[in-house]
Amino acid sequence: MTGKNCDTKANTKKALQTWWEEVKVEDLSADPKYDDKYKNFAQMVNAEVTGFACSYNLCNGAGKLVCLYNKMLSQPADLLYKVAADEPNVCADCTPPTLATSCVAHLCQPEYKLGMFFELELLPAADTAPPVQCPSQPAAADDMTYDLEQTAIYMHNYYRRLIATGWAMDNNNKSYAKPAAKMPALKINCQTVADSKIKADCTNPQNTPLADHSLNTYTKNYPASRQEALEEAINSWYGQLLDVALDEKATYTSAIKKTAESFANLAQDEATEIGCHVQECAKQGFTIAICQYNKYVPMILKGTDRFETMTQILAQTKNFADHYDQQLLGIRKENRKEQVERTSSYRRFSSVCSGQHVLEMFDAEQKV
Repeated sequence: MTGKNCDTKANTKKALQTWWEEVKVEDLSADPKYDDKYKNFAQMVNAEVTGFACSYNLCNGAGKLVCLYNKMLSQPADLLYKVAADEPNVCADCTPPTLATSCVAHLCQPEYKLGMFFELELLPAADTAPPVQCPSQPAAADDMTYDLEQTAIYMHNYYRRLIATGWAMDNNNKSYAKPAAKMPALKINCQTVADSKIKADCTNPQNTPLADHSLNTYTKNYPASRQEALEEAINSWYGQLLDVALDEKATYTSAIKKTAESFANLAQDEATEIGCHVQECAKQGFTIAICQYNKYVPMILKGTDRFETMTQILAQTKNFADHYDQQLLGIRKENRKEQVERTSSYRRFSSVCSGQHVLEMFDAEQKV
């Protein structure tokens, strides 16, 4: 690995290509056995190898690349690999050959086991793979894998953390959204995962969320992998922030509802749980991702075309009239006595009214 401005990626590719081209010095079509003339190539294609690791470093002014393999070839009689009769027989000797996943892209897939080294002896572990968080879901090929679960939860919490710390850019990268006073990390809810799986049905996708939940959905043309679709979905939902400008209080405005509703669902600080599912729909020609968030807060329209939660409105007591006048309708304070009278009526009404009644009352006030 050389060069004044050493590009480790380019030099690594060059080194691997050099090792691979060692095969050109000998005809191995009939008898692929080990020889020192192509020892690097031999290690790369050794069929007994199931694991390797490479690293590089700067030594005496030059870059060094080292790759280690878990099986060693050194004798001329060592066979590199068993020759297949023809292409249909490639992977015919994979162990066990009956597994659908035993051969992927013409390569046998070994069963890896976790373990620990103790006095140079590898002790096998009982569990061979990280467990999924929702094992109670049907163990079908289309269920969320460990990697998909981790992608969903970590990407969501990464973006929520970005928002909370004030480093989320909005308004076409012209400004930063205000930091959050409260932004809980999301956790996976397995019941929500199960419902999202139902809603991600290829023949009849649904976008109606669970009660008291919000829902984001995204489709990508097939053949998009589930991992690709999920990553692109979350990036797309968060990316809606660039199309809007949040105000000083990060208010949920009509503009945000129209242009960045998926971002609002991802970012709202009342959510504490999430349930996602991704489904490949080859026949329908798309891959669909659905995520649902708990603690959906219903919104009602303010007179200034801004939104506030029902619970916030009904919770106003002592200073409700001032809040109502100044922020909801912008009515001038003409008579404090009238304000107090209105406050009393709102207090009595708030204990029995529904959201629709409150909205009707606000509409009536606006017409006066």
